[in-house]
Amino acid sequence: MVYPPPWKGGRVVEGTALEKRQVNSLVGSNPTLSASTRCPVQCSVLMTNRVGAVLVALVLIVGGCTPLSASPSSDAGASPSPTHSASASTEAGASNVPNVSGAPSSSAATGLAAGAPCPAVGERLKNNVGWLECRWVAQQQRHYVQLLATPQPPGFTATQAPLSTCRLQGAPIRDGAIAFPASADRIPHQGKVSVALIPIDFSDAPGVGSPNAIIDPIIANVNDWLRHFSNGKVEYLWQTSDQWIRASKPSTEYVWDHPENDTGGPAPGAVPVTPREAIHIGQDLLEDADALFDYTDVKVVFFIYPKDIVNIWDAMTTWSVGQTDEGRINYQLNATGAWLYRGTGTPWAWFLHENLHPHGLAGHAPNDGSPFGIMTNESNFALQAWDTLILGWDVPGQFFCASRNALKSADVVLSPIDRTEQGTKAILVKLSNHEVLVVESRRRSDWSGSPSRGQPAGATFPKGFYGLLVYKVNLLNRSNRVWEPWAYKWTGDSKAFAYYIPNRSVTHEMLLGIEGFSWIDTGYLTYLGETLVTDGVAISLITSGDVDTVRVSLAAP
Repeated sequence: MVYPPPWKGGRVVEGTALEKRQVNSLVGSNPTLSASTRCPVQCSVLMTNRVGAVLVALVLIVGGCTPLSASPSSDAGASPSPTHSASASTEAGASNVPNVSGAPSSSAATGLAAGAPCPAVGERLKNNVGWLECRWVAQQQRHYVQLLATPQPPGFTATQAPLSTCRLQGAPIRDGAIAFPASADRIPHQGKVSVALIPIDFSDAPGVGSPNAIIDPIIANVNDWLRHFSNGKVEYLWQTSDQWIRASKPSTEYVWDHPENDTGGPAPGAVPVTPREAIHIGQDLLEDADALFDYTDVKVVFFIYPKDIVNIWDAMTTWSVGQTDEGRINYQLNATGAWLYRGTGTPWAWFLHENLHPHGLAGHAPNDGSPFGIMTNESNFALQAWDTLILGWDVPGQFFCASRNALKSADVVLSPIDRTEQGTKAILVKLSNHEVLVVESRRRSDWSGSPSRGQPAGATFPKGFYGLLVYKVNLLNRSNRVWEPWAYKWTGDSKAFAYYIPNRSVTHEMLLGIEGFSWIDTGYLTYLGETLVTDGVAISLITSGDVDTVRVSLAAP
């Protein structure tokens, strides 16, 4: 596919080596890829390999863990034992270890099969069809489940009601939309968006080497993310430079302080200064790069500073206005800072999070700060189902919809939203004209356990992580940015427009996070063999492997 240049007036923009290298690398490693698939250099258009998944029936055996004589695979990992308990709630269902029929394959080394007890969550044993992975299941037991070496996409489960039944509509709040439709008056959420990614260095903080070391991963990951989560409905057209552009002032003149957000700065050795307003910093930098960039139709500008920047701590983000050689522009202004390079940040994910606000999303719910989605904590890269619906980025079959008033028991096969594959990604049950339940399948996978995408190792989901997340959307609540209590302290009340529902009838472990990221509170997860009952709806995880089979039905009176 040929894309037109994103600039006007014939100005040649540097920074095209990234896409050339990507195409040449892919063609070189895949002799079946013809030269005709080579794409022009304005944006990265290579498709990622899509990992599939199939449902594997499990036979779960109730019993204790026994030592194994076989050595685990190199991918083995451990997970802490349960530490939090909670009393049962009237809105929680019983949990039982399921006895699911099937013909699991045994491990060639040990004779073990899916359903056998296992010693350490995350441990993997290779067998003739893939791997046995150790996971938590109901009643605080650890059992192996079967994963395939070559998973296949699960396809789509037929819905019970049109998606319009569950896609509630409502007015936005200050930060953006909390229901469909999202506003498109800033950055469009459909079509092509022009982006200027501008590497800036300073007389007191010169850039070392090419800025491509920072730029290339941003462009590649953002393109992959948009291709998958928007289902190809949004595409960024990039202008950038292979060379650092020297700012007209020292770095001390570009210090910005994030309002109402203490990010922990300044960096050691920083010169104390009075921060400036973002609109003035942005204007100075637009002028410094104006000779090399054409700002016609540009909606997003991302200034990239050297990684060893000291005086600029906060990463700058705001909706702004600027004057350029091409005229006045209204644009999303983003810039890096030492905070974003501190070792627990991922610049491209932060960039997308900040852009998704002017794309239309309020975000910061459910459970602001929780590590389950890019709009609550950029340590996780997945866009959650409700935000996908708000933006209109869904495709037919992607979500199963039912109304509680007409709900019939259904077994829905869910593809984890963390995985790059097609399939049913969530269950939605309409409760009222302003409430809906959302059920997602979660995994350590492409968008939640990928250090290769720059995700700090301690911020990924741990090995063996899986389960269902259930949250409620209540449009009568007009707040976001609400930090909810731990699951075992949940009171059943929240002021946020979306919030997770814990399963108070079970005991789950708390998983450690790292500095700068939340703990993973698995009290909000439902494991294999468990049932969560809320708002008159029973949600049971009945089989699990590469994908999950979820039974959704009316709760017993």
